[in-house]
Amino acid sequence: MEDTVLEAVATTCTQLVRVNIGGCRYVRDGIVTLAKSCPIQFLRVAACPRIRDHEVQGIACGTSDKLLGLDIGCVSSSLSDQGLRELGRCTALQELTISTAKNISDRGVYEMFFKNPAQIGLLPGNLACISILFYLDQLFIALPRLH
Repeated sequence: MEDTVLEAVATTCTQLVRVNIGGCRYVRDGIVTLAKSCPIQFLRVAACPRIRDHEVQGIACGTSDKLLGLDIGCVSSSLSDQGLRELGRCTALQELTISTAKNISDRGVYEMFFKNPAQIGLLPGNLACISILFYLDQLFIALPRLH
């Protein structure tokens, strides 16, 4: 699947709430268009190698108050703490899966919750399930401070 297909879907299927495009190798900007056009609640973009910080930011902006579940496992190795911090906008998020993101640190996970104290962001109490499958040296030190 390519971006042009997703952009066409975004303009014709404007009521999509569940999207699974896991494994699509050529998707990038199309997912941002889809996130802005549809009331997506569950999104799986796992194993989409072109999903980076920019796309995660677009997903967060487009779905900030609707997104309940997000799987960004095995996406681009250029996904970083900056992209993860943007997910703090997703105030309804209940499930998050992240894996093999070498440029995400424990700091990025922490700042996803506390990006800006004045901003209402993702609240630790809302998140029912978080799967982080990569090495974070300080994760277990940062997460207890979230409560």
